Amino acid sequence: AFEGYLLLTRKKLGIDIKFVLLSLCMVLHTFIYNRLVSELSTIRMLELALLPPLFYLLGKQLVWYPQESNISIRRVHMIIAAILIGQFLLSILNLYTFFKSPSYPYRIWSDFWKGETIYATQYSFFAIIWVSLLFYALWILHKRRLLGLGLLSGILAINVFNILNGNRMHLGVMIVVFAFCTAFFCLQNRKNTRLFMTIILSAVFVLAVFLITIGFNIGNIREIPYIERFLRLATNERIGIYKDALRQMPVYLWGGGKMDLGRFAHAHNMWLQMYNDSGIITFTLMCLFTILSVGDHVRLLISKHVETELKYIVPPVCLGLGLYLSFELGGRAIPDYIVFFTFFAGMAAQIAECSKNG
Repeated sequence: AFEGYLLLTRKKLGIDIKFVLLSLCMVLHTFIYNRLVSELSTIRMLELALLPPLFYLLGKQLVWYPQESNISIRRVHMIIAAILIGQFLLSILNLYTFFKSPSYPYRIWSDFWKGETIYATQYSFFAIIWVSLLFYALWILHKRRLLGLGLLSGILAINVFNILNGNRMHLGVMIVVFAFCTAFFCLQNRKNTRLFMTIILSAVFVLAVFLITIGFNIGNIREIPYIERFLRLATNERIGIYKDALRQMPVYLWGGGKMDLGRFAHAHNMWLQMYNDSGIITFTLMCLFTILSVGDHVRLLISKHVETELKYIVPPVCLGLGLYLSFELGGRAIPDYIVFFTFFAGMAAQIAECSKNG
């Protein structure tokens, strides 16, 4: 309803080639999935077909008002804050249901809001946007101390919530996104040799301490259950799933959920799962949407007309969401939280479009 209001009150709808690709992709995916894999309710079909493209448009509409000369940082802050607060509260409630669950300490329990029984890694999704903003929180600390401290406190708390129920996905995402932001920061400040060397030496020192601690098992750190589980990321079973899925792609061109993925019900990857469920056409459309979205982020990052603050917010969040969807997928038919990925992709597209005209 809110998106409908925005579309009716804007002279510029924001429809572009990415919206068209995403709309075709989701409509075809929903139709094929419903026919070949599992029958869906009418409401669920409408959700799958319409919400991802509508959230893409919503992301574009919310950051751009035609009467303004540029993208409003304040509005971006308000959008991010609304999402962060909602996901933080939901994380607290789901942590509560975890400890109260009859199956505790097993990592499958009912979501507080929907009541659906889902696996623990899916709950870690609600930490992804938070942890993707770690570098931004540190970067903004000297300018807006209250904002920086608030973000850092939330990131620490939501990490603790997820560690308590054994999740590690959010930590992996946080490390990769933070490394990406650090590399971009170094690129921006490449002429500042002293700063550049300080960052490099600090990174080497932290890595050396980590490797020495793990390598020599100082304090029996490798025997700590959570650390032991986190170290098994490199040998995760997902690698085998991806190999099996890629090997079977030429056999099941048209989907139908026929791939043999062993004991797993899904491919642990949104793009591969879409291929398995609805075939090569929807897979190709989603890949094209993703590639064009990456192009928007590159233009955003290299543009001289985009404020640095936006560069440390939107691309890192999209990267974090993309990483999550690359390694986790909560069941078939594409999960609800794809809308966050398309929403931030829409934000990036609008910012990149505005930057063309300065």
